[in-house]
Amino acid sequence: MLKMNMIHTFTDKSKRQSKIIIYSFLIAIVLYGVSVVYGFIHISNFNESIKNIQILQDMNYNVHNLLSRSRMMSGLIGMADMAVIATSLPTILMYLVQIEETYIPLLAKYSLDPPSTYPIIIYNLDSTNGNVRTEYAHYNGYELVKRIMIYGRGIYDVPIEEWIERLQNGQNVLFDYRFRTFSENFQYYINNVIEETMDSIYQREITSKNVEVYIIYILSGCLIFLSSAINFLGITPLYNNSKLLYKKTLRMFKYLLKGSINDIISRFEVSVESITETYDISVDNKKNKYSNIESENVFSRNIKKLKGYFINILLIASVLAFTIPIIVKDSEIISNLDYNLVAGERKKSILLSSILSYEVLLQDEITYVPGTAETLLYNEMKKLSDVQNQLYYGKLGLKPTRDIRNLDSILIYEDCRKPREECDTFVDVPEKGVTKNMLRIGLNDILEEYIEILKAILANANLKNWKTEDHMYEHVTTSSEYIVKVITSFNDVNFTFELNSINHIYAALEKFDSIMFDLIFDSIKSTLLYLVIITIVGVILIIFAAIVGYKMITTTNKTLTELVNVIFLIPQSTINMVPQFKRFIETGSFEEQ
Repeated sequence: MLKMNMIHTFTDKSKRQSKIIIYSFLIAIVLYGVSVVYGFIHISNFNESIKNIQILQDMNYNVHNLLSRSRMMSGLIGMADMAVIATSLPTILMYLVQIEETYIPLLAKYSLDPPSTYPIIIYNLDSTNGNVRTEYAHYNGYELVKRIMIYGRGIYDVPIEEWIERLQNGQNVLFDYRFRTFSENFQYYINNVIEETMDSIYQREITSKNVEVYIIYILSGCLIFLSSAINFLGITPLYNNSKLLYKKTLRMFKYLLKGSINDIISRFEVSVESITETYDISVDNKKNKYSNIESENVFSRNIKKLKGYFINILLIASVLAFTIPIIVKDSEIISNLDYNLVAGERKKSILLSSILSYEVLLQDEITYVPGTAETLLYNEMKKLSDVQNQLYYGKLGLKPTRDIRNLDSILIYEDCRKPREECDTFVDVPEKGVTKNMLRIGLNDILEEYIEILKAILANANLKNWKTEDHMYEHVTTSSEYIVKVITSFNDVNFTFELNSINHIYAALEKFDSIMFDLIFDSIKSTLLYLVIITIVGVILIIFAAIVGYKMITTTNKTLTELVNVIFLIPQSTINMVPQFKRFIETGSFEEQ
């Protein structure tokens, strides 16, 4: 009974510390599992969000492509050339199908967003009198694209013969409410709404991932706290407690009669056999049973002392090895995505500058006040030039484009960027600067040449001829005058070069974007592979740490139990002669009074 009481006295505290270790390990294992699952979900969601952003980044470009094609089609209708008009309709249909099948499904989940603060100029037919009425309307991105689809389908569904008949009946197709809506809103109205929509989607799809990162921070913090608790509230106190009990027990032996205190203690510290020698007790048959109480060198004691810190480091390493790459990769992915979105703006700038070049040459007073198209064209040209410089000199967070080897195929190597059959059938027009050389020069070179063409168009614009009171306030372009303007615009040398080079520039820019997005997706794949490997390693480390911790618990409890067994090897006659030791045996108390 006394022996069992002493065992309980010696092991109660260590059992509480053991429970802290075991429960902390169990909670840590659960939290680690949650962190792993959440980390993989976070990266996978990131991958899906970036795919959506990649698709939607071209929405503005393709919507304005539809607007520009429709705008140019109005000029072709004025020329009454059915064959040329027929070649434009499939292109318009292609953009309509792309918008309907690609963008509208992705925008549908944002259909309940509040309307944009930017207005849209809407022309509608008044059903009561057939007149065209104008109004400002506010739409969200989904509603706007749906409205554009309705007007685009309206233009496409009108037979060519009907357009020609209207023209022959004296109607000016420029005043058709659908063409007017498209041409009026080309002055950044639609662009502003779509950009606002894209910013909103970016915030939800990408920036909102910061919340997920904060959750990963919290989970990591909890795991680090638990690993520290295992050490500082469990293993280290467990070791210190057992060591303290060991020392106090040895101190009680000084009250025994035989031998000096130093001799008893020194012999006890050597091995269990010293007790036999001192007290004439035979424990040969108990050697194996009490094998945990034996001599230890300094190295062994230090190993035991540092086990808690070792386990602490293992657990923290497992946590940080998993979470740090996620946090770092998040920042890297967002930086690369921002880079791609800025680089992707070049396609829209190319498109807008092309149609604005057409407007500068056309000088349609119905759509633009003289000087407006020129200003807008200059702004787009400057924007394109600035982005090119930022990319070339590496000012957007990544290396300069000349140092990104994956881009060599479009920046350096001479190759056709369009389908091979289009390049093989390319027709040179040397007098207008259109040669096969534009198919082979690098992307940066052809963009530089394109910017020079824009400068030439601006330089040739003679605003003095158009900024007159008669032209701005009194003159209305007739259908025949409009046809002449359209023909003159399409025959302009610089604009001809634009029209022939623009598709090859688009193709190169699309390849550029595809390469850069592929780098992001490859990076995400490598991160997922790394996380799989590090998860396996982390699980192994945690299991190893748990085994070490559990072994230390069992060893400590066994050692304390054996220490009590050694105490009760002392003959009762010897114990009865020493009051302090007798009290120690009976109460388990180390009080010496």
